[in-house]
Amino acid sequence: MKTNKPGDCCSDQHCDSGRRNRFFPNKRTTPDTWRVEQDYQQQRRRLINRAVHGWGVVYGFELSLAADDACTGDGGQSLAIGAGLAFDNCGRELVQVKETQFAFDDLLVFDAKGEYLPRPVGGSRQKGWPFPDAAKTKGKCLLLKAHYAERLISPVRVKDPCACDDSEWDQVCETIVYSLTLFDCDCCCKPQGCKADENKPCKRPCCELECDCRKEGEKPSRCCPGDDHKPAERGGCRCLCEHLTRLDVTPECCTFAKVSETLNVDLRHGVALACMTIRTNRCNDWTFDEVVDACGPRRLVKRNDLLFDLIRGCDLTRICSISWANWHRELDKPVKFDDFAAKFGTANKDDEGEYITDFFIEFSKPVDTRTLRADAFTMTIIARDDGDGWGRTLRIPIADIQVDDPSKPYSKTARIIVASYWVTGALNKTNVFGLGATRCEISVRGDYLLDCNGQTVDANARGLDPAPTGNGTPGDIFFSTFLIEKSESKGNENQPL
Repeated sequence: MKTNKPGDCCSDQHCDSGRRNRFFPNKRTTPDTWRVEQDYQQQRRRLINRAVHGWGVVYGFELSLAADDACTGDGGQSLAIGAGLAFDNCGRELVQVKETQFAFDDLLVFDAKGEYLPRPVGGSRQKGWPFPDAAKTKGKCLLLKAHYAERLISPVRVKDPCACDDSEWDQVCETIVYSLTLFDCDCCCKPQGCKADENKPCKRPCCELECDCRKEGEKPSRCCPGDDHKPAERGGCRCLCEHLTRLDVTPECCTFAKVSETLNVDLRHGVALACMTIRTNRCNDWTFDEVVDACGPRRLVKRNDLLFDLIRGCDLTRICSISWANWHRELDKPVKFDDFAAKFGTANKDDEGEYITDFFIEFSKPVDTRTLRADAFTMTIIARDDGDGWGRTLRIPIADIQVDDPSKPYSKTARIIVASYWVTGALNKTNVFGLGATRCEISVRGDYLLDCNGQTVDANARGLDPAPTGNGTPGDIFFSTFLIEKSESKGNENQPL
C-alpha cells in the first residue's frame, strides 16, 4: 500500500480545522461557499478568544432588583441585568448592550444535577414546577448564568426546486439567554481552577497554575539552573512549559439545544454571574428575593490594564501617613527629647495604667480591627552604653491599640497605647536617655494586618519617604527610625528600667 510522503501529490484529505475558501475567476458562489467563509472566520476568532484571552466576564453585568407590579400587594421583584461582555468556554462573545429587566419566567431553569427543566405549558404557576414548594428552596441558592444563544430573525419566503413555497430565516441574532441552577449557598464562592474539594466553599483563592518540583535523579532542563540553591526565574521555564503543554482549551460539545421555534441555546457552557435566592409572592408566582453574591461566582477575564494594576499592587492597602513623619530617618537632626516625651503626654491619661500616645498610623483602606493588636507594632529604644560603645536594646511596653470605633469591624487608624508605669518612670531615666543620642525604632508588621478585602497590608518602607508604603506585594514590615537628643532631666536615674 502506497503512502503519501511530504511533497507527494495526494488526494483531497479531510480538513478538521482551518478550512477556508479560495477565490478565482469564474468560481461559482453558492450558499455553501459563504457558509464555509463564515465558519472559518468564526472558528478562528473563537480560538483566539479562548486560547489568548481565556473565558469569563470581561466587564459589566451589574445586577439589581426592581419592584414588579405584575401582582398586587406583594408583587415580588424583577431582575435587572446591566450591559456587559463575557467570553464563554467555547470562545464566543456574550454581549448585552443595555440594561434589561427579567421576570422569573424569562429565565431557563436547571435542577441541582444540572439537568434542564423545560417550562410547562402553564408556566411557573404550574404546580410543582420547577420546585415542589418554597420550603424546598430554603438554605438553597440559584446560580445565575449567561448562555450564548442564536435567535432566527427576518423570515422570508423562498421557492424550492419544485416551485413550491418554503420559508427561511434571513439573519441570525447572536444574543444571551440567562438561566438559574439550584445549588447549595455554601458553594457561591467555589474557587476557579481547583482540582480537589471543588464542592467546598473557598477559603483561599486557588491557582490554575501548578508547578511540581523536578524529581530526584532527573536531569535539569537547559533553562533551569544546575544548582538547586541558585535562584531561578519566577515559575521556571520548565514549570510554565509543562503547564501550557498539558493545558487543553478545546471545549467539548459546543452545540445548541432548540429551546423554541426560533431560539437555539448552548446549555452546557454558561458563564456564572451571581448567587441568588427566590421566593413565592401572594399570587403564588416565583419571584426573585435577593442577590446573595454578585462577584464570588464569577470567573474574570484579566485585561491587560487590570493585570498591570495588580502587578503594581493597586488592590492593596498601604500605610498612607504616620504621625511622626517629620522624624522618619532624620538621623542628622535628632529629635528634641522634650518633643519625644510630649508624644506620650498626659492628655487622655487613663489612671488605671495606660497612656494613649500621639504615635498613630493611618491606612489607605479600612483594616480589620481584630488584627490591630499590640503584637503587630513594636517600639524599641537603643540606648547608648558609656562603656564599650554597645547599644542596649530596650522594648517600650505597648499595652493596646486604639481604633476609630471598637464597635465597628474596620478602622482606618491605629494609635499606640503604652503602659503608664513606663511613661512615668522610664522617660526620666538619665541612664537611658541622658548618656547621649538615643535611637528609637518603630515597626508595623504588615503580615499581621488584614484589610477589608482580606489581604495583608503592603507595609514596605520606600527609601526616605515615610508614606505611602508598599512595593506591590502583600505584607512585610514597615520600619521607621530616628534619633533622640540627650535628656537633661534629673532624678529616677537609679530606678531599674
